[in-house]
Amino acid sequence: MKKIWLILNILLFDVLLLSQNFSGNWINYCFKKKLTSGFTPYESTSKQSTISALYFPDCGDSVKIIYNFHETNWYKYIFVNDKCIETVKKHPFDKTKYRIWCDKIHEDSNLFLFTGNDTMCFSFYNQEFPSLIIPLELVNKKWLFGEYYYQKNKSYVKFQINGEIFGLNNYTTYQVAYDFQGPPDYDYIKFYYDNNLSKYDIYSWSFNNDTLVLSQIYIDKSFNFTIDTTQILLIKKN
Repeated sequence: MKKIWLILNILLFDVLLLSQNFSGNWINYCFKKKLTSGFTPYESTSKQSTISALYFPDCGDSVKIIYNFHETNWYKYIFVNDKCIETVKKHPFDKTKYRIWCDKIHEDSNLFLFTGNDTMCFSFYNQEFPSLIIPLELVNKKWLFGEYYYQKNKSYVKFQINGEIFGLNNYTTYQVAYDFQGPPDYDYIKFYYDNNLSKYDIYSWSFNNDTLVLSQIYIDKSFNFTIDTTQILLIKKN
């Protein structure tokens, strides 16, 4: 009986270990390190396409590999050992197999993903909001979250961590770009009306000390970008 109980404990420990190693949200280590060091989303992203995040459900045998912060299909995986998994071929035309393993760097848990040509490092990110498009609130917390007032009329604007906005024109939500797309050389943000994803305006954004500078961007049918010279200046409250 004791032997059976010992075996069950070992199996339970292994299950918990596997669950801990391969669960939750994991963000590209280089992006997170740069972003938390003060670089803007544009500065923190490579100009080339890359795998930006991994998402494991609480249980199961699948992983979502997110490219440029855009969600992809699920990849089934198998365990190689207690610290390593390998994705299974999705269909005959997809020859890609990824190997993912866990390790520790300076006592922090990390995942490493081998693509066949390159190895990338991911650090665990505990998301507050249930979005797989990582890192929604990480960017918002680091840069825009908080209260502001207009430099001209002193009325207030509030950016929420979850992407809601109050007091700026008639916008209801916002989305900072961190997906390698859009106009070059600066950061930009989308402001939405009535939570309608098809109805939005695009602005460039930057900080001048405690002042958030917003300039609207207009896009023509040829996908050329023009920046409005009129700026919205919002002073951030301490």
